[in-house]
Amino acid sequence: MAVSSDVSDLALVVLALGFAVLLNAGNCVLTLLPLWSSRKLSVVSAVISSISLSNVLLGLSCISTMLLIFCKAQVSSAAEVNPLFSASLFLWLSSCFVSFWCIAWLSVLYCVKVVGFSTGCCRALKRSISRLVCAALLLTPISSIVLVSPFFTLRYVSTLLNSTNEINVTNTHNASYQGSLVFAPGVDITLYTAVFICLLCPLPLAVMLPTSLRLVGHLCQHTLALRRNQTQCQSSASYLLVCKLTVSLVAVYATTLFIVSFFFASSLSRSGIAYDVVVLGCTFYCVMTGALMAASNRQLKDKLRCGQCCGVQLRCGQCCGVQPH
Repeated sequence: MAVSSDVSDLALVVLALGFAVLLNAGNCVLTLLPLWSSRKLSVVSAVISSISLSNVLLGLSCISTMLLIFCKAQVSSAAEVNPLFSASLFLWLSSCFVSFWCIAWLSVLYCVKVVGFSTGCCRALKRSISRLVCAALLLTPISSIVLVSPFFTLRYVSTLLNSTNEINVTNTHNASYQGSLVFAPGVDITLYTAVFICLLCPLPLAVMLPTSLRLVGHLCQHTLALRRNQTQCQSSASYLLVCKLTVSLVAVYATTLFIVSFFFASSLSRSGIAYDVVVLGCTFYCVMTGALMAASNRQLKDKLRCGQCCGVQLRCGQCCGVQPH
């Protein structure tokens, strides 16, 4: 019964991640297709496509990691770490890094573009923000590769129970032992863990929260002002779309951190919560971000609106004039 329960749980998570992969892949295609004909890539489309593509890789790597763990294939018969397992972990964590920081860059981009500034320095930043975000997008995957590359140095060691001495697993001993994965001796685990968690959790959140909150405050004031001028309803809808997408993505990221924090809290207290909590957080993140970006994709919404317009014999040209995102 326990095995069948584990299989059913694995199947449910794989189905959810597969759905998330399809959502993000579809959103990436819908975002890039109109740009293929125009031969011009906007910064916003580049950021959203990067989020979608990294979420696709995140979902696939999470599925492969779960399958390897379920089949107990993390370690080969020669007591060495399976290269596929190391590659899955590398792709999983690096895609998380890219996706999280792309949401941070999207929040910064929208805040600087939308919110008005009075100082000359801020106005200069507003003129050059597109180039700065493009440079950040190029540096983000490079930084993720450098950050997660130590996972390729993982090695398998076994330790005698109630002992701190490592033994070679190929030796035959009647004593019981416990296996674990550790980094190569040249990696300072304490320093690396601190840098890794800092770059994956508090720093992106420190960028997202002030910019998204500033954007929400500005857009609330702007929406109240637009209520007095109904001729600018299209501009108001565009502002609200930007606000909803940015703030919702930040909220999804913060909720994911809250879910994953239970795993780290249990590790500190040694209560033994399984890695399934991390998988649950990643599944939630992939599904919600894919659904939010698909719902906010202007081209998909315009196609649906045009279909409704044609059904009631309205002019679709007025519905299809808005550019995606």
